[in-house]
Amino acid sequence: MKKTLIALLAFLLLLSAFSCAKAGNEGKETVPPTEAPEETADPRTVPPVIPDDVKGNGSTMLIQVEGWAFFSLLDVLDVAVEEDTGEPINVAAFNRDRRVEQALDVKIESDVYPDCDSSMTAIRKLIASGDSDVDLWLMRSAGFTTAIGEEMLNDIGSGELGIFDPDKIWWDRNSYDSFSIADYHYGITGDFTTADDLTYWCVFFNKDMIKDYQLESPYDLVRDGGWTFDKMYDLAKVAAGDVNGNDPQSYDGQHGISMIRDVLAGSMNTSGITLMEKDGDDYPEFTFYTEDNVDKFLHLLDIYYDKDVVYNCHVQGGDEINIFTNGKTLFTLGGVYYGPSMRNTETDFGMLPMPKYEEEQVYISATSPLFLSILTVPKNNTDNNALRGAFMELYSCMGRELIIPEFYDRLLDYKVARDDDSREMLDYIFGNTVYDIGGIFNLSNISFTLVDMMYTYNRNIASVWEANESKTEEALEKLLSKLF
Repeated sequence: MKKTLIALLAFLLLLSAFSCAKAGNEGKETVPPTEAPEETADPRTVPPVIPDDVKGNGSTMLIQVEGWAFFSLLDVLDVAVEEDTGEPINVAAFNRDRRVEQALDVKIESDVYPDCDSSMTAIRKLIASGDSDVDLWLMRSAGFTTAIGEEMLNDIGSGELGIFDPDKIWWDRNSYDSFSIADYHYGITGDFTTADDLTYWCVFFNKDMIKDYQLESPYDLVRDGGWTFDKMYDLAKVAAGDVNGNDPQSYDGQHGISMIRDVLAGSMNTSGITLMEKDGDDYPEFTFYTEDNVDKFLHLLDIYYDKDVVYNCHVQGGDEINIFTNGKTLFTLGGVYYGPSMRNTETDFGMLPMPKYEEEQVYISATSPLFLSILTVPKNNTDNNALRGAFMELYSCMGRELIIPEFYDRLLDYKVARDDDSREMLDYIFGNTVYDIGGIFNLSNISFTLVDMMYTYNRNIASVWEANESKTEEALEKLLSKLF
């Protein structure tokens, strides 16, 4: 994204002078300071000032939250927290809720759905009945285009949300611009929740294997700009092989790289490939099928289709996390959400950004186009926009102050990143995010049509694109015709 450790530390220093809501004022209303900040302060970091007339008067702020198909590793755990369990992130989230409730005189509640379909059905029924009281919808990107196409979302850039300001440091302005069409802004990511951070792609590596095979330091490769897909593949080929009579193509073998098929989408993005981009009028257009992009795409397939080196858990079977924690692979490509599950492993490991395609390129950060959490404002029947905007600002500002430090500590202290080198790598992992709107909008399911080539080891991108190009263009035209 969005959040480097250096920026985080600088922000926390600033917050010591300008706290979003002062702690230790029990029994008093906790609101941001109203005095003008120092002229030297970065305006993006100045905490929100809540207007005197923006109060909830005891009303409910209802947030609809989506899980991801009962997959607990991607559960949203830091929004509308009712119980203090003692776990650091939970405690921070619990305290945030209570402070925001006090500052805005609201009661925070949530409707939690385990998947996109049930959540979408619920919102759809509420809107149709004219009885929707859902203030905010933290949805998954898999349903984003459907929600836009059915006109279920309000434009958060209309100015109706009062003090909401996407330029503030607790928002990712890039996401706000990426999730728009013709300057209608449908969603945003930021420090409202850490659920979006869990969806970043990264690489975990086995430090013992690096030592045993006397391989180059991946950390140094990242710093020197040499961490590319080809370099990772070269190192992986050394580690892959028959160990204790186990074929490297079997789950029990030793692998250079393990992955799931979704990683292809992230690999495309970190290689500089995007399915869609915006024109000068902020309209999306397909830009994937160029000679350069196709060459890169096919080269990625050359690497990932080498079964003697690469093990695809979605295709070949087996657990995508245990294959690494059991010491069976040098590199595992997956999401940051793998991290908490690695706490109990004895494998000594580090964390890396996804590789780039060639050394001359900058490192690019990418998120899942399927289960990224996006904050939206659904159509509803309550005239509460100024309060919603104030809530969004204060909730996200306090998220950056209270929850993000705990989230980083969890990554850094619970074996997800156990050394100073991996701390540095987090800056790369979260540092330069590109949101591929072609993957996120996924018109006519084109993104996953490409990704699903991994299931059959298909390399014929020309025929796949030819079979789907007209359908994707028609889906885009249909979406735009509905909106404009």
